[in-house]
Amino acid sequence: MDATSPELFHTVRGGGSLGHVERALLALETAQKDHPGAHLEVGAEFVLMRDNMTELPALVTWLAARGVSRLIVSHILPFGPAMADQPVFGINTESAELFYKEWSDRAQQAGLDLSQYFEVLWKYRKSPEELRLVAFVNAMAAKARQDDIPFHIGNILAGEDLSRAEAVLHEAESVAHDVGLRLVLPALRPINDRACFGVRHGGMFVTWDGKVAPCHFLWRNFSCHLYGRKKEVLHRFFGDLHQDAALDIWNSPAYTAFRADVLDHRYPHCPSCNVYPCEDIDSIDFEYDCYGEPVPCGDCLWSMGLLQCMGQEDEADELKNHAPIPGLAVAPKACPHR
Repeated sequence: MDATSPELFHTVRGGGSLGHVERALLALETAQKDHPGAHLEVGAEFVLMRDNMTELPALVTWLAARGVSRLIVSHILPFGPAMADQPVFGINTESAELFYKEWSDRAQQAGLDLSQYFEVLWKYRKSPEELRLVAFVNAMAAKARQDDIPFHIGNILAGEDLSRAEAVLHEAESVAHDVGLRLVLPALRPINDRACFGVRHGGMFVTWDGKVAPCHFLWRNFSCHLYGRKKEVLHRFFGDLHQDAALDIWNSPAYTAFRADVLDHRYPHCPSCNVYPCEDIDSIDFEYDCYGEPVPCGDCLWSMGLLQCMGQEDEADELKNHAPIPGLAVAPKACPHR
């Protein structure tokens, strides 16, 4: 579900009707009343965009009044250029922002203006003060590499204003608390530990024709618009249910090795690389990233914690207390982020 505004709902979901959603929720609410001894949990998903972001708090109230107890919120993955300006998430990780704030304070105390860095970097003759600035930024970047903090100097110096989105999510959390609805929000910045919740939860994704893929990102071929560029993605299959049992596919050497590589978190956070997008990831025929890893997770919004779907969302409390349990999720022909 993408909006409470009928006009925007029709724009995003061509041919859809908000009335159909309301009637479905009413039917579920009636079923629960008719069977008081049975437990029914009704959940909804909301795809956050610039055009519908401010509707989220009101949507929480609207859904709670119709029997919904759980709302999963995800960012949009634009599949076409018309939606490329709709994402509201940032490119710098939280760890990078905190790291930069510390070093920015140091620079200020040392009398250095970091905003001048690119103006003096390529000057043939630099003053002693300019040389001091370049040396400071080089030391900052080296420390970030040493601490494994994703750090794109251009992006971090440009800055990002996510205050409007932060205010909306905070208001939505407050409303959800008041109405008793469980709200699962995505990060506004890429998460620091590069965790894939689809693989971490033990998900197996089955296409409509029986092919087995490991995650949302890799169950079909598609193109999307990500951080100002068009990205091509090639599916990754590990078996076919027409030929082998699900458990045999799950335990196959190739699938087992893939999951182990993902869970080891050895892949980079690609958008924070100073040469992004590089040849390693800017090709549909992905083989290895710059770390030599065979998983394409470094340039995936799910692994960055920005996209989440019901059953594969970021439940921090559950992740701390439970080991991954193999599951089965049937992938539809259309993705909710389309």
